[in-house]
Amino acid sequence: MYSVSEEFLKLIKADNREFSVKLTFNSSDELTGTTVQDISLDEIVNSTDVLTLGCACSNKITINLLEAPSDIDYENSYLTASVSLKLGEMPTRYEDVPLGKFYVMEAITKNKYKTLNIVAYDGFSQMTGEFVASVGGEITAQALFDDVKQQLYNNFNIYLKPVIFPDYVITYSQIENLTYQQVVSYLAGIYGGFARFDREGDLEIVKYTETSTVIDINSQYMNGFVKKTKNPLKITSVTSGTSENPIVQSDGAKGTGISFENPYITEEIVSAIYGEYSGFTYTPCQIKWRGNPAVQAGDIVYATDDDGISHKVLVMSQNIRIKGGMSSSIECKGKTETTVKFSNNFETTSQKLDRKYKALEQAIIDATKAIAGNSGGYVILHDTNDDGKPDEILIMDTESTDTATQVWRWNSAGLGYSGNGYNGPFKTAITADGQIVADFITTGTMSAERIYVESYETGTKKLAEYIRFSNGVIEIGDNLNSLKLKLEADEIGFYSNDKKIAYLGNNSFEIDNLTDGKIRFQTFGFLPRANGNLSFTKLVS
Repeated sequence: MYSVSEEFLKLIKADNREFSVKLTFNSSDELTGTTVQDISLDEIVNSTDVLTLGCACSNKITINLLEAPSDIDYENSYLTASVSLKLGEMPTRYEDVPLGKFYVMEAITKNKYKTLNIVAYDGFSQMTGEFVASVGGEITAQALFDDVKQQLYNNFNIYLKPVIFPDYVITYSQIENLTYQQVVSYLAGIYGGFARFDREGDLEIVKYTETSTVIDINSQYMNGFVKKTKNPLKITSVTSGTSENPIVQSDGAKGTGISFENPYITEEIVSAIYGEYSGFTYTPCQIKWRGNPAVQAGDIVYATDDDGISHKVLVMSQNIRIKGGMSSSIECKGKTETTVKFSNNFETTSQKLDRKYKALEQAIIDATKAIAGNSGGYVILHDTNDDGKPDEILIMDTESTDTATQVWRWNSAGLGYSGNGYNGPFKTAITADGQIVADFITTGTMSAERIYVESYETGTKKLAEYIRFSNGVIEIGDNLNSLKLKLEADEIGFYSNDKKIAYLGNNSFEIDNLTDGKIRFQTFGFLPRANGNLSFTKLVS
Protein backbone atom coordinates (compact mmCIF):
# COMPACT_ATOMS: atom_id res chain seq x y z
CA MET A 1 0.00 0.00 0.00
CA TYR A 2 1.30 3.41 -0.90
CA SER A 3 2.14 5.39 2.23
CA VAL A 4 -0.35 8.18 2.95
CA SER A 5 -1.20 10.30 5.98
CA GLU A 6 -3.77 9.48 8.66
CA GLU A 7 -5.74 12.48 7.48
CA PHE A 8 -5.87 11.00 3.99
CA LEU A 9 -7.07 7.61 5.33
CA LYS A 10 -9.84 9.36 7.23
CA LEU A 11 -11.04 11.65 4.44
CA ILE A 12 -10.90 8.95 1.74
CA LYS A 13 -13.94 7.43 3.51
CA ALA A 14 -15.90 10.71 3.51
CA ASP A 15 -19.09 11.11 1.49
CA ASN A 16 -17.99 14.32 -0.25
CA ARG A 17 -14.56 13.33 -1.53
CA GLU A 18 -12.97 15.66 -4.07
CA PHE A 19 -10.20 14.50 -6.42
CA SER A 20 -7.93 16.07 -8.98
CA VAL A 21 -5.69 14.26 -11.46
CA LYS A 22 -2.42 15.17 -13.17
CA LEU A 23 -0.59 13.72 -16.14
CA THR A 24 3.00 14.60 -16.98
CA PHE A 25 4.39 13.67 -20.40
CA ASN A 26 8.17 13.24 -20.74
CA SER A 27 8.71 14.98 -17.39
CA SER A 28 7.70 18.36 -18.85
CA ASP A 29 4.18 18.70 -20.31
CA GLU A 30 1.51 18.68 -17.59
CA LEU A 31 -2.21 18.13 -18.13
CA THR A 32 -4.82 18.50 -15.40
CA GLY A 33 -8.29 19.87 -14.74
CA THR A 34 -11.11 19.17 -17.19
CA THR A 35 -8.65 18.16 -19.91
CA VAL A 36 -8.26 14.80 -18.14
CA GLN A 37 -11.77 13.41 -18.41
CA ASP A 38 -11.28 9.79 -17.44
CA ILE A 39 -8.50 7.53 -16.10
CA SER A 40 -8.72 3.76 -15.73
CA LEU A 41 -5.82 1.91 -14.05
CA ASP A 42 -5.56 -1.90 -14.29
CA GLU A 43 -3.11 -3.63 -11.93
CA ILE A 44 -2.42 -7.37 -11.68
CA VAL A 45 -0.02 -9.59 -9.70
CA ASN A 46 -1.75 -12.97 -10.16
CA SER A 47 -2.41 -14.13 -13.73
CA THR A 48 -4.37 -17.35 -13.13
CA ASP A 49 -7.69 -18.32 -11.53
CA VAL A 50 -5.92 -19.70 -8.42
CA LEU A 51 -3.24 -18.37 -6.09
CA THR A 52 0.16 -18.63 -7.75
CA LEU A 53 3.63 -17.15 -7.35
CA GLY A 54 6.27 -15.74 -9.67
CA CYS A 55 4.02 -13.54 -11.79
CA ALA A 56 5.45 -10.54 -13.63
CA CYS A 57 2.41 -8.84 -15.12
CA SER A 58 2.18 -5.40 -16.67
CA ASN A 59 -0.07 -2.62 -15.39
CA LYS A 60 -2.14 -0.70 -17.92
CA ILE A 61 -3.58 2.79 -17.88
CA THR A 62 -6.27 4.10 -20.24
CA ILE A 63 -6.81 7.86 -20.45
CA ASN A 64 -9.45 9.95 -22.20
CA LEU A 65 -8.55 13.60 -22.83
CA LEU A 66 -10.78 16.48 -23.92
CA GLU A 67 -9.36 19.35 -26.02
CA ALA A 68 -5.88 17.85 -25.71
CA PRO A 69 -2.92 20.05 -26.70
CA SER A 70 -1.83 19.09 -30.21
CA ASP A 71 1.84 19.99 -29.73
CA ILE A 72 2.65 16.99 -27.50
CA ASP A 73 4.14 13.93 -29.20
CA TYR A 74 1.82 11.52 -27.40
CA GLU A 75 2.71 8.41 -29.39
CA ASN A 76 6.40 8.56 -28.46
CA SER A 77 5.94 9.57 -24.84
CA TYR A 78 6.20 8.17 -21.39
CA LEU A 79 3.92 9.61 -18.75
CA THR A 80 3.41 9.69 -15.02
CA ALA A 81 -0.07 9.86 -13.52
CA SER A 82 -1.22 10.87 -10.06
CA VAL A 83 -4.47 11.50 -8.22
CA SER A 84 -4.88 13.98 -5.37
CA LEU A 85 -7.42 14.00 -2.56
CA LYS A 86 -8.56 17.36 -1.26
CA LEU A 87 -7.82 17.61 2.47
CA GLY A 88 -9.16 21.04 3.33
CA GLU A 89 -9.87 24.69 2.51
CA MET A 90 -8.18 27.97 3.45
CA PRO A 91 -5.64 27.21 2.34
CA THR A 92 -6.68 24.51 -0.15
CA ARG A 93 -4.65 21.41 0.55
CA TYR A 94 -4.27 18.20 -1.49
CA GLU A 95 -2.36 14.97 -0.88
CA ASP A 96 -0.96 13.25 -3.96
CA VAL A 97 -0.89 9.52 -4.69
CA PRO A 98 1.10 8.46 -7.78
CA LEU A 99 -0.44 5.83 -10.07
CA GLY A 100 2.77 4.89 -11.84
CA LYS A 101 5.00 5.49 -14.84
CA PHE A 102 3.76 4.30 -18.23
CA TYR A 103 4.86 4.15 -21.86
CA VAL A 104 2.34 5.11 -24.52
CA MET A 105 1.46 2.32 -26.95
CA GLU A 106 -1.54 3.95 -28.58
CA ALA A 107 -2.81 7.51 -28.93
CA ILE A 108 -5.91 7.88 -31.11
CA THR A 109 -7.84 10.98 -32.09
CA LYS A 110 -10.47 11.11 -34.82
CA ASN A 111 -11.34 14.78 -34.48
CA LYS A 112 -8.07 16.74 -34.33
CA TYR A 113 -7.50 16.31 -30.57
CA LYS A 114 -10.95 17.40 -29.46
CA THR A 115 -10.92 13.96 -27.86
CA LEU A 116 -7.86 11.74 -27.45
CA ASN A 117 -7.67 8.15 -26.18
CA ILE A 118 -4.35 6.96 -24.76
CA VAL A 119 -3.35 3.40 -23.81
CA ALA A 120 -0.05 2.96 -21.98
CA TYR A 121 1.81 0.17 -20.13
CA ASP A 122 4.40 0.14 -17.37
CA GLY A 123 8.12 -0.64 -17.63
CA PHE A 124 7.64 -4.29 -18.60
CA SER A 125 6.82 -2.92 -22.05
CA GLN A 126 10.42 -1.69 -22.37
CA MET A 127 12.14 -4.93 -21.34
CA THR A 128 12.65 -6.30 -24.85
CA GLY A 129 15.17 -8.78 -26.18
CA GLU A 130 16.85 -11.86 -24.79
CA PHE A 131 18.58 -11.89 -21.44
CA VAL A 132 22.21 -13.02 -21.64
CA ALA A 133 23.72 -13.69 -18.24
CA SER A 134 27.07 -12.11 -17.39
CA VAL A 135 27.75 -14.86 -14.88
CA GLY A 136 28.16 -18.57 -15.51
CA GLY A 137 28.54 -21.98 -13.94
CA GLU A 138 26.89 -22.59 -10.62
CA ILE A 139 25.76 -19.28 -9.21
CA THR A 140 23.48 -18.18 -6.42
CA ALA A 141 20.06 -16.65 -6.92
CA GLN A 142 21.51 -13.48 -5.40
CA ALA A 143 24.26 -13.34 -8.03
CA LEU A 144 21.71 -13.79 -10.82
CA PHE A 145 19.50 -11.11 -9.29
CA ASP A 146 22.41 -8.68 -9.08
CA ASP A 147 23.28 -9.39 -12.73
CA VAL A 148 19.68 -8.79 -13.84
CA LYS A 149 19.50 -5.63 -11.74
CA GLN A 150 22.61 -4.17 -13.38
CA GLN A 151 21.55 -5.09 -16.92
CA LEU A 152 18.07 -3.63 -16.50
CA TYR A 153 19.58 -0.35 -15.42
CA ASN A 154 22.25 -0.29 -18.14
CA ASN A 155 19.99 -1.38 -21.01
CA PHE A 156 16.60 0.11 -20.14
CA ASN A 157 17.23 2.63 -17.35
CA ILE A 158 14.98 0.50 -15.10
CA TYR A 159 15.77 0.41 -11.39
CA LEU A 160 15.20 -2.97 -9.70
CA LYS A 161 14.87 -2.55 -5.95
CA PRO A 162 17.29 -4.65 -3.85
CA VAL A 163 16.20 -8.04 -2.50
CA ILE A 164 18.15 -10.43 -0.27
CA PHE A 165 17.92 -14.13 -1.27
CA PRO A 166 19.01 -17.18 0.68
CA ASP A 167 22.03 -19.00 -0.79
CA TYR A 168 20.07 -20.89 -3.45
CA VAL A 169 22.21 -22.27 -6.31
CA ILE A 170 21.30 -22.02 -10.02
CA THR A 171 23.15 -23.57 -12.97
CA TYR A 172 24.02 -21.53 -16.07
CA SER A 173 22.11 -23.85 -18.45
CA GLN A 174 18.87 -22.84 -16.78
CA ILE A 175 19.24 -19.20 -17.68
CA GLU A 176 19.71 -19.51 -21.44
CA ASN A 177 17.15 -18.45 -24.06
CA LEU A 178 15.06 -16.41 -21.63
CA THR A 179 13.62 -12.92 -21.80
CA TYR A 180 14.29 -10.35 -19.10
CA GLN A 181 10.71 -10.68 -17.94
CA GLN A 182 10.99 -14.47 -17.61
CA VAL A 183 14.16 -14.22 -15.52
CA VAL A 184 12.54 -11.64 -13.24
CA SER A 185 9.48 -13.88 -12.95
CA TYR A 186 11.55 -16.93 -11.98
CA LEU A 187 13.48 -14.90 -9.40
CA ALA A 188 10.15 -13.69 -7.97
CA GLY A 189 9.04 -17.33 -7.67
CA ILE A 190 12.20 -18.25 -5.81
CA TYR A 191 11.56 -15.35 -3.46
CA GLY A 192 8.02 -16.63 -2.86
CA GLY A 193 6.38 -13.51 -4.26
CA PHE A 194 5.75 -11.64 -7.51
CA ALA A 195 7.26 -8.81 -9.55
CA ARG A 196 5.56 -5.48 -10.22
CA PHE A 197 6.36 -1.89 -11.08
CA ASP A 198 5.54 0.29 -8.09
CA ARG A 199 3.73 3.62 -8.13
CA GLU A 200 7.03 5.50 -8.57
CA GLY A 201 7.95 3.50 -11.67
CA ASP A 202 10.57 1.20 -10.08
CA LEU A 203 10.59 -2.58 -10.46
CA GLU A 204 10.32 -4.62 -7.27
CA ILE A 205 10.01 -8.25 -6.17
CA VAL A 206 7.68 -8.42 -3.17
CA LYS A 207 5.19 -10.63 -1.35
CA TYR A 208 1.58 -10.03 -0.43
CA THR A 209 1.66 -7.27 2.17
CA GLU A 210 -0.66 -6.96 5.15
CA THR A 211 -2.48 -3.61 5.47
CA SER A 212 -5.00 -2.14 7.89
CA THR A 213 -7.46 -1.34 5.08
CA VAL A 214 -11.03 -2.39 5.90
CA ILE A 215 -13.65 -2.27 3.14
CA ASP A 216 -16.83 -2.11 5.18
CA ILE A 217 -20.43 -2.19 4.02
CA ASN A 218 -20.58 1.61 3.83
CA SER A 219 -17.68 1.66 1.38
CA GLN A 220 -19.11 -1.09 -0.85
CA TYR A 221 -21.60 -0.61 -3.64
CA MET A 222 -24.91 -2.47 -3.42
CA ASN A 223 -24.17 -6.20 -3.61
CA GLY A 224 -20.55 -5.18 -4.04
CA PHE A 225 -19.04 -8.07 -2.06
CA VAL A 226 -19.41 -11.45 -3.78
CA LYS A 227 -17.69 -14.52 -2.39
CA LYS A 228 -16.37 -17.02 -4.95
CA THR A 229 -16.19 -19.92 -2.49
CA LYS A 230 -18.49 -20.83 0.37
CA ASN A 231 -15.70 -20.86 2.94
CA PRO A 232 -12.19 -19.35 3.13
CA LEU A 233 -9.44 -21.35 1.45
CA LYS A 234 -6.54 -22.84 3.37
CA ILE A 235 -3.16 -23.52 1.73
CA THR A 236 -2.05 -27.10 2.36
CA SER A 237 0.49 -27.69 -0.43
CA VAL A 238 3.04 -26.04 -2.71
CA THR A 239 4.00 -27.50 -6.07
CA SER A 240 6.71 -26.15 -8.38
CA GLY A 241 9.57 -27.27 -10.61
CA THR A 242 8.63 -28.35 -14.14
CA SER A 243 6.04 -30.69 -15.61
CA GLU A 244 8.85 -33.23 -16.16
CA ASN A 245 10.24 -32.79 -12.64
CA PRO A 246 7.54 -31.53 -10.24
CA ILE A 247 8.46 -30.84 -6.62
CA VAL A 248 5.68 -31.06 -4.03
CA GLN A 249 5.40 -30.20 -0.36
CA SER A 250 2.12 -31.02 1.37
CA ASP A 251 0.70 -31.85 4.77
CA GLY A 252 -1.76 -34.26 3.15
CA ALA A 253 -4.76 -32.41 4.54
CA LYS A 254 -7.74 -31.35 2.46
CA GLY A 255 -7.35 -27.82 1.16
CA THR A 256 -5.99 -25.94 -1.79
CA GLY A 257 -2.50 -25.63 -3.18
CA ILE A 258 -0.14 -23.08 -4.68
CA SER A 259 1.36 -24.18 -7.98
CA PHE A 260 3.75 -22.46 -10.36
CA GLU A 261 6.30 -23.60 -12.90
CA ASN A 262 9.91 -22.60 -12.26
CA PRO A 263 12.98 -24.48 -13.58
CA TYR A 264 15.23 -22.91 -10.91
CA ILE A 265 13.26 -24.39 -8.03
CA THR A 266 14.82 -27.00 -5.77
CA GLU A 267 13.34 -29.05 -2.95
CA GLU A 268 15.00 -26.68 -0.50
CA ILE A 269 13.25 -23.68 -2.02
CA VAL A 270 9.84 -25.39 -2.21
CA SER A 271 10.19 -26.44 1.40
CA ALA A 272 10.95 -22.87 2.44
CA ILE A 273 7.96 -21.49 0.50
CA TYR A 274 5.68 -24.19 1.93
CA GLY A 275 6.83 -23.31 5.43
CA GLU A 276 5.85 -19.70 4.80
CA TYR A 277 2.43 -20.29 3.21
CA SER A 278 1.21 -23.50 4.88
CA GLY A 279 -2.01 -22.82 6.77
CA PHE A 280 -2.48 -19.40 5.11
CA THR A 281 -6.18 -18.63 4.63
CA TYR A 282 -8.02 -16.11 2.46
CA THR A 283 -11.45 -15.65 0.86
CA PRO A 284 -11.74 -15.60 -2.94
CA CYS A 285 -14.14 -12.82 -3.87
CA GLN A 286 -14.95 -9.82 -5.99
CA ILE A 287 -15.39 -6.39 -4.43
CA LYS A 288 -16.86 -3.27 -6.02
CA TRP A 289 -16.41 -0.25 -3.82
CA ARG A 290 -15.67 3.47 -3.65
CA GLY A 291 -11.94 2.88 -3.85
CA ASN A 292 -8.71 4.16 -2.37
CA PRO A 293 -5.82 5.00 -4.76
CA ALA A 294 -3.28 4.08 -2.07
CA VAL A 295 -4.38 0.42 -2.26
CA GLN A 296 -2.22 -1.58 -4.69
CA ALA A 297 -2.43 -4.99 -6.30
CA GLY A 298 -0.42 -7.20 -3.95
CA ASP A 299 -1.97 -5.79 -0.76
CA ILE A 300 -3.92 -7.80 1.81
CA VAL A 301 -7.11 -6.00 2.81
CA TYR A 302 -10.19 -6.96 4.83
CA ALA A 303 -13.78 -6.85 3.61
CA THR A 304 -16.92 -7.07 5.73
CA ASP A 305 -19.91 -9.04 4.45
CA ASP A 306 -23.63 -8.42 5.14
CA ASP A 307 -23.42 -10.48 8.32
CA GLY A 308 -20.59 -8.36 9.70
CA ILE A 309 -17.98 -11.11 9.18
CA SER A 310 -14.52 -9.90 8.18
CA HIS A 311 -12.72 -11.70 5.32
CA LYS A 312 -9.03 -11.61 4.43
CA VAL A 313 -8.69 -10.61 0.77
CA LEU A 314 -5.62 -10.76 -1.48
CA VAL A 315 -5.73 -7.94 -4.01
CA MET A 316 -4.64 -10.08 -6.97
CA SER A 317 -5.92 -7.54 -9.48
CA GLN A 318 -7.76 -4.27 -9.32
CA ASN A 319 -9.21 -1.55 -11.49
CA ILE A 320 -9.32 2.05 -10.31
CA ARG A 321 -11.57 4.40 -12.30
CA ILE A 322 -11.40 8.17 -11.85
CA LYS A 323 -14.05 10.17 -13.66
CA GLY A 324 -14.97 13.09 -11.46
CA GLY A 325 -15.33 10.67 -8.56
CA MET A 326 -13.60 7.37 -7.94
CA SER A 327 -14.66 3.72 -8.05
CA SER A 328 -12.72 0.48 -7.75
CA SER A 329 -13.08 -3.26 -8.25
CA ILE A 330 -10.88 -5.92 -6.65
CA GLU A 331 -10.48 -9.54 -7.74
CA CYS A 332 -9.26 -12.27 -5.38
CA LYS A 333 -9.15 -15.67 -7.09
CA GLY A 334 -9.15 -19.24 -5.83
CA LYS A 335 -10.82 -22.64 -6.02
CA THR A 336 -11.68 -25.31 -3.50
CA GLU A 337 -10.12 -28.02 -5.66
CA THR A 338 -7.50 -30.23 -4.07
CA THR A 339 -5.88 -31.30 -7.35
CA VAL A 340 -2.74 -29.27 -7.98
CA LYS A 341 -2.16 -28.03 -11.51
CA PHE A 342 0.86 -26.19 -12.82
CA SER A 343 0.50 -22.52 -13.55
CA ASN A 344 2.79 -21.55 -16.40
CA ASN A 345 2.98 -17.79 -16.23
CA PHE A 346 4.05 -17.53 -19.86
CA GLU A 347 1.58 -19.75 -21.69
CA THR A 348 -1.91 -18.82 -20.48
CA THR A 349 -4.04 -16.77 -22.86
CA SER A 350 -4.74 -13.95 -20.43
CA GLN A 351 -1.06 -13.67 -19.56
CA LYS A 352 -0.06 -13.54 -23.20
CA LEU A 353 -2.58 -10.80 -23.87
CA ASP A 354 -1.33 -8.80 -20.88
CA ARG A 355 2.37 -9.22 -21.52
CA LYS A 356 2.92 -8.57 -25.25
CA TYR A 357 4.13 -5.03 -25.31
CA LYS A 358 5.74 -4.22 -28.61
CA ALA A 359 3.81 -1.53 -30.43
CA LEU A 360 2.60 -3.75 -33.28
CA GLU A 361 1.60 -6.58 -30.97
CA GLN A 362 -0.24 -4.20 -28.69
CA ALA A 363 -2.10 -2.64 -31.61
CA ILE A 364 -3.24 -6.11 -32.72
CA ILE A 365 -4.36 -7.02 -29.22
CA ASP A 366 -6.31 -3.80 -28.71
CA ALA A 367 -8.05 -4.22 -32.07
CA THR A 368 -8.93 -7.86 -31.45
CA LYS A 369 -10.19 -7.08 -27.96
CA ALA A 370 -12.43 -4.40 -29.41
CA ILE A 371 -13.82 -6.79 -32.02
CA ALA A 372 -14.36 -9.61 -29.53
CA GLY A 373 -15.89 -7.20 -27.04
CA ASN A 374 -18.51 -6.13 -29.56
CA SER A 375 -19.58 -9.56 -30.76
CA GLY A 376 -18.25 -12.00 -28.20
CA GLY A 377 -15.43 -14.45 -28.70
CA TYR A 378 -11.91 -15.31 -27.64
CA VAL A 379 -8.62 -13.81 -28.85
CA ILE A 380 -5.67 -16.17 -28.54
CA LEU A 381 -1.96 -15.92 -29.39
CA HIS A 382 -1.37 -19.54 -30.42
CA ASP A 383 1.86 -21.54 -30.40
CA THR A 384 1.49 -24.17 -33.16
CA ASN A 385 4.87 -25.87 -32.74
CA ASP A 386 5.22 -25.71 -28.93
CA ASP A 387 8.47 -23.72 -29.06
CA GLY A 388 7.20 -21.23 -26.46
CA LYS A 389 6.73 -18.46 -29.04
CA PRO A 390 3.26 -17.57 -30.43
CA ASP A 391 3.17 -17.81 -34.23
CA GLU A 392 -0.46 -17.11 -35.06
CA ILE A 393 -3.46 -15.10 -33.86
CA LEU A 394 -6.83 -16.79 -33.44
CA ILE A 395 -10.26 -15.23 -32.92
CA MET A 396 -12.75 -17.99 -32.12
CA ASP A 397 -16.20 -18.59 -30.71
CA THR A 398 -14.75 -20.89 -27.99
CA GLU A 399 -11.40 -21.00 -26.17
CA SER A 400 -10.28 -24.33 -27.66
CA THR A 401 -9.21 -25.12 -31.23
CA ASP A 402 -10.87 -28.52 -30.70
CA THR A 403 -14.36 -27.09 -30.14
CA ALA A 404 -14.38 -23.79 -32.03
CA THR A 405 -16.42 -23.62 -35.25
CA GLN A 406 -16.13 -19.94 -36.20
CA VAL A 407 -12.41 -19.23 -36.54
CA TRP A 408 -10.33 -16.32 -37.82
CA ARG A 409 -6.75 -17.55 -38.24
CA TRP A 410 -3.78 -15.26 -38.99
CA ASN A 411 -0.22 -16.46 -39.41
CA SER A 412 2.76 -15.97 -41.73
CA ALA A 413 0.92 -17.75 -44.57
CA GLY A 414 -2.08 -15.42 -44.51
CA LEU A 415 -5.42 -14.53 -42.94
CA GLY A 416 -8.50 -16.69 -43.26
CA TYR A 417 -11.99 -17.33 -41.87
CA SER A 418 -13.57 -20.74 -41.45
CA GLY A 419 -17.08 -21.57 -40.32
CA ASN A 420 -16.06 -25.19 -39.99
CA GLY A 421 -13.37 -25.17 -37.30
CA TYR A 422 -9.67 -24.51 -36.82
CA ASN A 423 -8.52 -26.59 -39.82
CA GLY A 424 -10.93 -25.01 -42.32
CA PRO A 425 -11.72 -24.96 -45.17
CA PHE A 426 -11.11 -21.19 -45.28
CA LYS A 427 -13.55 -19.82 -47.86
CA THR A 428 -12.60 -16.24 -46.99
CA ALA A 429 -8.85 -15.70 -47.09
CA ILE A 430 -5.94 -13.43 -47.96
CA THR A 431 -2.73 -15.35 -48.57
CA ALA A 432 0.84 -14.13 -48.18
CA ASP A 433 1.48 -14.47 -51.94
CA GLY A 434 -1.26 -11.94 -52.69
CA GLN A 435 -4.29 -14.11 -53.41
CA ILE A 436 -7.76 -13.17 -52.15
CA VAL A 437 -10.46 -15.82 -51.79
CA ALA A 438 -14.02 -14.56 -51.21
CA ASP A 439 -17.58 -15.21 -52.35
CA PHE A 440 -18.32 -11.48 -52.54
CA ILE A 441 -16.22 -8.32 -52.39
CA THR A 442 -17.74 -4.89 -51.74
CA THR A 443 -15.54 -1.85 -52.28
CA GLY A 444 -15.83 1.85 -52.83
CA THR A 445 -12.69 2.32 -54.92
CA MET A 446 -10.34 -0.33 -56.28
CA SER A 447 -6.92 0.50 -57.68
CA ALA A 448 -4.99 -2.18 -59.56
CA GLU A 449 -2.47 -2.46 -62.35
CA ARG A 450 -4.26 -5.53 -63.70
CA ILE A 451 -7.08 -7.83 -62.69
CA TYR A 452 -7.41 -11.40 -63.94
CA VAL A 453 -10.56 -13.48 -63.48
CA GLU A 454 -9.72 -17.16 -63.25
CA SER A 455 -11.56 -20.48 -62.86
CA TYR A 456 -15.06 -19.01 -62.43
CA GLU A 457 -17.35 -21.36 -64.30
CA THR A 458 -20.72 -20.32 -65.80
CA GLY A 459 -22.37 -23.38 -67.25
CA THR A 460 -19.80 -25.09 -69.39
CA LYS A 461 -17.74 -21.94 -69.97
CA LYS A 462 -15.21 -20.16 -67.82
CA LEU A 463 -15.50 -16.44 -67.26
CA ALA A 464 -11.74 -16.17 -67.53
CA GLU A 465 -12.09 -17.17 -71.18
CA TYR A 466 -14.17 -14.09 -71.92
CA ILE A 467 -13.18 -11.14 -69.67
CA ARG A 468 -9.77 -9.77 -68.78
CA PHE A 469 -8.81 -6.43 -67.18
CA SER A 470 -5.26 -5.41 -68.04
CA ASN A 471 -3.27 -2.25 -68.71
CA GLY A 472 -6.28 0.05 -68.90
CA VAL A 473 -8.21 -2.25 -71.30
CA ILE A 474 -11.27 -4.45 -70.76
CA GLU A 475 -10.94 -7.38 -73.16
CA ILE A 476 -13.77 -9.81 -73.91
CA GLY A 477 -12.74 -13.01 -75.70
CA ASP A 478 -9.91 -15.46 -75.14
CA ASN A 479 -6.74 -16.07 -77.12
CA LEU A 480 -8.26 -19.05 -78.91
CA ASN A 481 -11.22 -17.03 -80.17
CA SER A 482 -10.71 -14.94 -83.31
CA LEU A 483 -13.22 -12.30 -82.20
CA LYS A 484 -12.58 -9.87 -79.35
CA LEU A 485 -14.17 -6.76 -77.94
CA LYS A 486 -11.87 -4.24 -76.25
CA LEU A 487 -13.12 -1.36 -74.09
CA GLU A 488 -10.31 1.18 -74.21
CA ALA A 489 -9.98 4.71 -72.84
CA ASP A 490 -11.94 6.55 -75.57
CA GLU A 491 -13.44 3.85 -77.79
CA ILE A 492 -14.85 0.36 -78.04
CA GLY A 493 -12.91 -1.72 -80.51
CA PHE A 494 -14.02 -4.80 -82.47
CA TYR A 495 -11.21 -7.18 -83.41
CA SER A 496 -10.86 -10.22 -85.64
CA ASN A 497 -7.64 -12.22 -85.46
CA ASP A 498 -6.10 -9.36 -83.45
CA LYS A 499 -6.93 -6.87 -86.26
CA LYS A 500 -9.29 -4.02 -85.43
CA ILE A 501 -12.12 -4.04 -87.95
CA ALA A 502 -14.39 -1.42 -86.32
CA TYR A 503 -14.66 0.89 -83.39
CA LEU A 504 -17.23 3.09 -81.64
CA GLY A 505 -15.75 6.43 -80.61
CA ASN A 506 -17.02 9.87 -79.66
CA ASN A 507 -20.03 10.58 -81.94
CA SER A 508 -18.82 8.12 -84.56
CA PHE A 509 -18.84 4.52 -85.58
CA GLU A 510 -16.10 3.57 -88.03
CA ILE A 511 -15.36 0.36 -89.87
CA ASP A 512 -11.88 -0.49 -91.14
CA ASN A 513 -10.18 -3.53 -92.63
CA LEU A 514 -13.41 -5.16 -93.84
CA THR A 515 -11.84 -6.47 -97.04
CA ASP A 516 -13.20 -9.99 -96.68
CA GLY A 517 -16.26 -9.23 -94.57
CA LYS A 518 -19.73 -7.79 -94.87
CA ILE A 519 -22.26 -5.66 -93.04
CA ARG A 520 -25.66 -7.34 -92.97
CA PHE A 521 -29.20 -6.00 -92.44
CA GLN A 522 -31.48 -9.04 -92.43
CA THR A 523 -31.26 -10.42 -96.03
CA PHE A 524 -29.45 -7.35 -97.45
CA GLY A 525 -26.01 -6.06 -96.83
CA PHE A 526 -23.00 -3.98 -97.87
CA LEU A 527 -20.13 -5.78 -99.57
CA PRO A 528 -16.72 -4.18 -100.08
CA ARG A 529 -15.25 -4.61 -103.60
CA ALA A 530 -11.65 -5.00 -104.62
CA ASN A 531 -11.79 -1.68 -106.47
CA GLY A 532 -12.65 0.15 -103.24
CA ASN A 533 -16.36 0.53 -103.96
CA LEU A 534 -19.16 -0.59 -101.63
CA SER A 535 -22.14 -2.51 -103.05
CA PHE A 536 -25.56 -2.83 -101.44
CA THR A 537 -27.17 -6.09 -102.47
CA LYS A 538 -29.26 -9.04 -101.37
CA LEU A 539 -27.13 -11.55 -99.61
CA VAL A 540 -27.23 -15.25 -100.19
CA SER A 541 -28.03 -17.17 -96.99
